Amino acid sequence: MATESTDADYAFWASAGNPFTIVYSLGIFHEIDFIASEGYRRIPHGGIETGGLLFGQISANRVTIEAFRQIECEHASGPSFVLSTNDLAKLREQISSSSSDPDLENLEPVGWFIAHTRGPLILNENELSLFSELFPGEGKVTVLVKPERFQATRFGFLMRDEKGEIQRDASESAIILPLPGRASHSVSSPVPSIPAPNRLPTKPPETPSPIEAEGESKKPEPPSPEMPVEKQEVPVVFTAPKTEAPPPIPREPVIPLKPEAPIARERIPPAPSSEASETGYGQDLSAYDFSRNRRTRRLDEPRPSGVQFAFVLVVAALLGCCVGYWAYLQLPSAVVPLKVRIEAGKLIVSWPRNQTQSSAYAAIRVDDGDPVPLSAAEKTAGQTAVPTKSDDIKIELIAQHWMRDSRGIVRFIRGREAPSGTAAGTGQAARALP
Repeated sequence: MATESTDADYAFWASAGNPFTIVYSLGIFHEIDFIASEGYRRIPHGGIETGGLLFGQISANRVTIEAFRQIECEHASGPSFVLSTNDLAKLREQISSSSSDPDLENLEPVGWFIAHTRGPLILNENELSLFSELFPGEGKVTVLVKPERFQATRFGFLMRDEKGEIQRDASESAIILPLPGRASHSVSSPVPSIPAPNRLPTKPPETPSPIEAEGESKKPEPPSPEMPVEKQEVPVVFTAPKTEAPPPIPREPVIPLKPEAPIARERIPPAPSSEASETGYGQDLSAYDFSRNRRTRRLDEPRPSGVQFAFVLVVAALLGCCVGYWAYLQLPSAVVPLKVRIEAGKLIVSWPRNQTQSSAYAAIRVDDGDPVPLSAAEKTAGQTAVPTKSDDIKIELIAQHWMRDSRGIVRFIRGREAPSGTAAGTGQAARALP
């Protein structure tokens, strides 16, 4: 996803302990909010985290954010935003080649944003190390984004302070975006950001209940130390006289008899035998208790142990988990990278073929319209043609698999004519969250 600001509304953020004021385009940050919220809703328990580069200008005491480029992350370590070795190599190449991008003319990398959908607005050790390596110098900023359920998304700005130390916690200084209609259209007079509301209400002081208050009022007061000793009543305790216990009566020793082994009764199904035709039973009648139709068994006979059964259950559960995890790894990635190019006057959208060739259902949706199912040939080829009805088109690919769905989003903005086979204008193809 690649976006630039054009005639957008502006807002600013400032901190008492930081000499820089950050002025940002609300259109750009609403796009970032959309990407982070889409990842938050992808999977339960935190969603998928994303990140992106921020581009703008840095002056003496001011940082202006005008554009961003999404950072590719293959999520090799899970849904959190942890960059692998391959991801870091692509990120360094993306930063070094940004100066040759015509859409980023007169803009420089001023920092990055990271979606913290699985934790608080605090930089971890890995993110702090990468920020110090990739964005040295003054004026560089880290924006932490945390979507909330049924609440506005929180943004936290982190920069180096006057001593050069990098701040890590943005929980107390988090903000929410102003409404676009109330913001300023001039970058020279932006509106202030809105502080995020406190999610933890203060606990009121505890007051004793009427029953407890009444019980405390009825407690007897201790005697006053000024009371004369002769007037204080001393309780008298009467004790019964001690009596000696009678001596024990000797008893004759009891010789225990050797008991017979107790028997237990267990129902055993009849087994076929040669006497079945004569008696009507399938086994020897001498082993049966005819009062209950059960065969007798002594208690000293060995019983089957439950440890073996429990061991079999544990082994079966472990095998089931291993098979399920292996099947989960065989699924295509939940993130579908989309590419857009103009070919023979048509807008061609392409993606990796393994994302759709084995999917049960795949469709393309343009500008939040109705999904158009892909044919078998388009799913196998990994591309399709999309009608260009406007200069700003949002294209979304949806692929349903047997266990989860994959999704990709790309925006095409027609700015100027481009050679055949490449994206035109500001419509850069980039992978987005599914």
